Amino acid sequence: EVEPMLGFKVLATSLVGALLICYQTVFTNSASEVNKAVSRDGKHDELSTSLLGAVSLTVWHLTDSHLNLWHRADGNVRDMCRSRTARIVLHPGRFGHFNCDPDAAQLRRVLTMMRQAAPRPSLILLGGDAFGHVPAEHEDADGVDATQRTQADLLASFFPDTPMLPVVGNHDTMPYFSSVGGAHAREILASLFGHHLSTAAANDLREKGSVSHRCRGPSYPHCRIVKYLPRLTPRTIPTPNPILIHSPSFPSP
Repeated sequence: EVEPMLGFKVLATSLVGALLICYQTVFTNSASEVNKAVSRDGKHDELSTSLLGAVSLTVWHLTDSHLNLWHRADGNVRDMCRSRTARIVLHPGRFGHFNCDPDAAQLRRVLTMMRQAAPRPSLILLGGDAFGHVPAEHEDADGVDATQRTQADLLASFFPDTPMLPVVGNHDTMPYFSSVGGAHAREILASLFGHHLSTAAANDLREKGSVSHRCRGPSYPHCRIVKYLPRLTPRTIPTPNPILIHSPSFPSP
């Protein structure tokens, strides 16, 4: 296991492909304001909101972690640490290497920093591509599943009470970028994160890869987060709904 990084600058440099964003969304809807939301059948329904005053949501967005659970200290940086080498000059070093995907220890360090910065987020959006560039012997469905479960377990240990809404990335499908792989990925994510969702939303995630999630709690009872994934491109995304997709998207029903 590569030692966790000690400085944010080193960490950010080494976690190539991992984007971590914490932001607050402030809703100032009046009782007469009407928002649009994507309904279960894909059509637009009017959702009347009656929030009193401003509502603040703290959201973590974790995407493209591209974990390599088999990242070794003697990995070959010229091969993204997917293979081993006896040449010390080609090893990733104590703090990893920008050409190699991070291991679980590095994700743990990132989550530690996230919790220090915002320990009680309203929700966590997972943008997909948990699976990284790994040794050939682990580039299979079992490797993808192990990676998803590792990331989910780490997230749960740091944010046990936070709802998490996942997106399937193209690297999360095995066979790569296939309908079969997409279906299996949706099944895994529903099993790992479905307990945060309503029964209907968990079924939608499993069957279609799309989720409409209504935030819970006395301070924002009418907040609705819409995640709509299948077959979307920037030109077909319905606006002004809040949308989270992974690009490129995966084959979907």
